[in-house]
Amino acid sequence: MARKYRRTQEDLLGNVAPSRNGEAAAAIVAAGVGCTVFGILVVVVALSTAMETLLTFFAPVGSLSGKAIVTVGVWLISWFALHRAWKDKHLDQRKTFTAAAILVGLGVLGTFPPFYEVLHQILS
Repeated sequence: MARKYRRTQEDLLGNVAPSRNGEAAAAIVAAGVGCTVFGILVVVVALSTAMETLLTFFAPVGSLSGKAIVTVGVWLISWFALHRAWKDKHLDQRKTFTAAAILVGLGVLGTFPPFYEVLHQILS
């Protein structure tokens, strides 16, 4: 026997508390943080041979191994921290997605060769 949905007074008045979405927001923003960190590491390695050597964890792969490992570590730490901070909260989804899109955009910009080549010329 199926249960019938009983409308409550809160439903009828529109006073229903918003659902929690902090856990999802934490995952989305943490992904953006990871993208940004990767873009920053690409730029730093392009500008510094010392950082390229430091981030070479596995020689056949080169500095990509270090960039990937550091990025995944920062992503996991940021996801854990944001999840703990936001798990019982309701966040504005528009702001969450805007922040994530900006962070992903910064990450993509950092991996764009003309960007870090121009940056290298300016700093040299």
